[in-house]
Amino acid sequence: MDGGYPALSDIVAYLGTEGIEEITEGNCNFRQEFLQFLWAILNRTSFAGALGVWCPTPTTFNVRGGKYTYKGIIKTYTPGAAVDPTDNDTTYIWLNSDNTIGSGIDGNGWPTTEHIKLAEIDVDSDGNITDVRDMRGQTFMQYLANYIMEAASSVEALPVHWDSSSPADNDELRLPIYAENDASEKTEFVRRVVKLVDVSDGSETAEYAIELMVAGVLTERLKLDADGIKSPNIITPMIRKNIEAHTADDTLTAAESGSVHTNLGAAGVVTLTLPSSAPAGTVFDFAVQAAQELRIEPGVATIRDDSGQAAGKYKYASAIGACITLVADANGDWVTIAKNGTWTEEI
Repeated sequence: MDGGYPALSDIVAYLGTEGIEEITEGNCNFRQEFLQFLWAILNRTSFAGALGVWCPTPTTFNVRGGKYTYKGIIKTYTPGAAVDPTDNDTTYIWLNSDNTIGSGIDGNGWPTTEHIKLAEIDVDSDGNITDVRDMRGQTFMQYLANYIMEAASSVEALPVHWDSSSPADNDELRLPIYAENDASEKTEFVRRVVKLVDVSDGSETAEYAIELMVAGVLTERLKLDADGIKSPNIITPMIRKNIEAHTADDTLTAAESGSVHTNLGAAGVVTLTLPSSAPAGTVFDFAVQAAQELRIEPGVATIRDDSGQAAGKYKYASAIGACITLVADANGDWVTIAKNGTWTEEI
């Protein structure tokens, strides 16, 4: 590469593949071709210009118009009049949540209300703007976790990095997840909130909360801190198990792990067969709710408890109130972790 550039022929070929025509040689009236060339370049990159800070004169700044996404909603910013910043100082420039531009000297800091940082500019004692530092990349990269990448049936959120120039205790990172409701309105269905309780080096501490949309209102449903669960009274109502009453034989699947199975309404013996080769940790609860024999069939596996350890033998009970909890182990068998009443192993 010559001076960091590819060979001229490679540059021409690359421009051609990108749909940008070069200016012909020996053309003394090249203005039209130059403008077409310039248009092609700007047309390809116009999306990156939105909300960019520029200087229409040596002493004023303005913000380019264009479309952007704010909290899942596509907005359009239309430029206003150019602004003459304070002399001999640094000015911060930001976009407010109401789609207006705000600015102020660095001594006053960034606003405490919701905003998007756009740029910092330096102004000398004569009022001339000497430097413009674009902050859009730093700002918008903070919100990468609001976007997802899909591959087959999995969905993966991109990691979050919040680069704050002045972190403070109790700062919050709010990570919303939006979807459309049946009125085609962008709705924040879930909000994850990370509170930076302590940002001191060596004693950093955080809290984490999840808010869910419940009947049209974002409601906190989970909160964790350094000691564990912060609000167990909120969590308790969320713990629910699926329960199924069986009046005939059935074979369970590993996907039903965590469910409760009874013989409520049965008029005779009911046999429930455990899934074969279930992943370790698969768990089922069984309860007798009709005065009929309820059998738990392990296939070729073993249900290990104090009534016996034989492979391929079912356990049974028939007294109302008898219950048993079984968990698959790493050897393909089933471990009894809780039991009430009399359970007997098949002879």
